[in-house]
Amino acid sequence: MGRYTLWCLNRAARWNQQRLIGALAAASHAVRAGSRARFDRTPLGDGLTGDGVLMHEELACDEYFVPIVVKCVGDPDHFLQRFGAGMSAEGRARFEALRADFAQFYPQGERPAHVRDWREYWKPFAINSAFWHVGMFTRTDGPHGHAGLYEIVAREAHDNGERAVLIGYSQGGVVARFLAWMDEQLMAPEQRSIAGVITVQAPNHGTPLADGANADNVGVGLLGAITGLLGYPIVPPENSRTRAATDALVAGMLQVHDPQGRPATPFHFGVGAVCALLDAMIADTPRRQPEKTDVLRTCRKWLTGLSPAKTVTAFTDLDPRGLDDPHTILGRLVEAPHQQVLHGAVVGGDPSAEDLLVQERPWWQRWLIRLLVNPGYFADVGRPFARIALDEAAAHIPQGPRHAQLAQLYRTGLAGSAAELSLPPFAHDFAIPSVSQAFYALGQRPRDAPFLGNRLNAKATHISGSDPGVAASDLPYVEDLLRDLGERLA
Repeated sequence: MGRYTLWCLNRAARWNQQRLIGALAAASHAVRAGSRARFDRTPLGDGLTGDGVLMHEELACDEYFVPIVVKCVGDPDHFLQRFGAGMSAEGRARFEALRADFAQFYPQGERPAHVRDWREYWKPFAINSAFWHVGMFTRTDGPHGHAGLYEIVAREAHDNGERAVLIGYSQGGVVARFLAWMDEQLMAPEQRSIAGVITVQAPNHGTPLADGANADNVGVGLLGAITGLLGYPIVPPENSRTRAATDALVAGMLQVHDPQGRPATPFHFGVGAVCALLDAMIADTPRRQPEKTDVLRTCRKWLTGLSPAKTVTAFTDLDPRGLDDPHTILGRLVEAPHQQVLHGAVVGGDPSAEDLLVQERPWWQRWLIRLLVNPGYFADVGRPFARIALDEAAAHIPQGPRHAQLAQLYRTGLAGSAAELSLPPFAHDFAIPSVSQAFYALGQRPRDAPFLGNRLNAKATHISGSDPGVAASDLPYVEDLLRDLGERLA
């Protein structure tokens, strides 16, 4: 039987590693959790550290926002030195094309002052807020200086006679797919190191929350969701920053006449206003409530790519308009589906806003809320959000044929396709349309693709699915896919 290394990205890294290893090892494989220890600087004291974690998301250094090509490739010259000999001729050409398409990170010669090249992502910087410090955490010197995620995966696999299996939640799923794309499209067959990829509620076709053209709709949709969930104006006095931010929003919305009584420009509620409100809520949240902070940080991460202070981040890579551009990350993934890497997806389908309200509260409050509150309340919050923020077709935003097809599938549902998955209209997990999470929703599945299937978790929102301690968790679905993957590798 085979030898494999298991890696997890994003919230999947918080799951029980032994359960995941046991599911993959059920077919008598030898499986261990990967380790970044020899690649990283001084270990961090908080967050997702330890074996099996491929992408750091610590408060002190968060790789989540680093553009996907930068965090996967690392130093492009060192990448060629370390892996060029193992590339196929076509792979070398594809790498040079990748470098040219992302020249903003790999400028030739002197670069403009506003250009942030790949080196800058090894220097933590604040992104739109003092609460996120973004930067790669691999060493900047030594034999693995400025290593990207691909080098971590490939070195661990080659040095130990193993192949890698990647589990990526949310954006981490797209990162895992791109690493597998690099493995298949750049490396010669005998040099490949990735055997399988499982994505979990991932924006495999992008998400409207990363579409800059959809920013106004997202802002309006979130206004209804946030004010409904906050119960405005009942904000405790001790949450002074949150109250001030909410008051400012409401005052701005009501100011439709100037001091002389003449009509003034109506208040424009945008994503930046929601980000300011979330920043205030995070600042007001006590350290003893990490679950609440986690939910708020998650919401803030969703919106960072749409905020007015535009910084190039991984959210740029998740813009669904990239589906029609072969020079983007999404365009590459849709143009060249996996041919050897086993792959499958867990798709979330619960549109309820309930988790955004109850996760921050003690267990007894969660029990009372679910017992006493009419479920229709949560639906009333989630329904307009889905039709405003996630429905790009209604706003006539899609331009390219793939993006337009995907937006229409969100409105009509999915049935009888190459995805082998049925979805009702407007199915989503409160962050990503369900159709966007599925492999082959657009029907481009190769005949002999090593496809494990799409598994629908209709009870999971984007938050509850990542929680291994609730009934709606995605963990059992991932274990099922791992067992299937292990059997096919036997």
